[in-house]
Amino acid sequence: MDNEKKSMYEPGVILGGCTLRRQLNDSGEAMVFLAESGNEEKKEVIIKFFKCGYGEDEIKYLDVLTNHEQRRNIVEMLKSFETPEIRLGMVFKRYETDLFGILGDRQRLQPSTIQKYMKGLMEGLQFIHRMDYIHRDIKPENLLIDGETICIADFGETVLSTSDKVVKPGTLPYLTIEHILGYKENTKSMDIWAAACVLGAMFQGSHLFSQNSNLQTIHAIRLLLGNHTKETWPEMDKLPLMQSIELPPVGEKTFSKIENITKEAADLMEQMMKYDPTKRLMASQVLNHEYFKKEASAQAN
Repeated sequence: MDNEKKSMYEPGVILGGCTLRRQLNDSGEAMVFLAESGNEEKKEVIIKFFKCGYGEDEIKYLDVLTNHEQRRNIVEMLKSFETPEIRLGMVFKRYETDLFGILGDRQRLQPSTIQKYMKGLMEGLQFIHRMDYIHRDIKPENLLIDGETICIADFGETVLSTSDKVVKPGTLPYLTIEHILGYKENTKSMDIWAAACVLGAMFQGSHLFSQNSNLQTIHAIRLLLGNHTKETWPEMDKLPLMQSIELPPVGEKTFSKIENITKEAADLMEQMMKYDPTKRLMASQVLNHEYFKKEASAQAN
């Protein structure tokens, strides 16, 4: 953190009642450390320190979500505190890994495990959306894993559904096509789209879209969704980027061609990734889809 004595955040330093062990990450806005709790159990925990001016909203949202009696599949925040420099800190339970780590290790997930993770993700999103929040950055890095339990983490991009915050949300491989094309409003359907991308990534073992530019990603999305028409998405041609580009024909949708995907999962993804964001399933509708009504091992590829 800028102009700060390194000794404040070196291993062995006690902050928030926890002993720092080693730094895991520095995003510029926040530093993440492995630490040891100060209670008798001496459990390993994760501490996130925010740069000045950051973190207040994330702590506010997590205070509400983690303390709600109906909380489902949300990262467990143990406490928050201020450092001597009045920087905000958050202490979290330590999880075994995250979904990004599993995909990065090229571990082949069993269909039954994918189904359990997806159900947990959607139950978490259903809870978040019922609380009138939009996460805005659903991706494997922000999905923590303990055994067969998945928890949604990192609420740094989260907003109320009534927010007019227009900073582009999310991460390109999980960003909706309308937001890549310049759409500015926050919608719960952006979380639904990103969750569908996570489902596809779990089946094929890597990002569903791995392109490096907006235009390349738009093309890859269209190869999956097929051609759009004014009937399937009347508002598309009005989006800012559409005023300066032309989209060539791409053919029919290809959800069923995602590596290892089942018929039911492919249909679910299609319903979650409609061109028109108003036609995408809501979280509660996703959980009622045929994909979750029988064991994944019994579903056909």
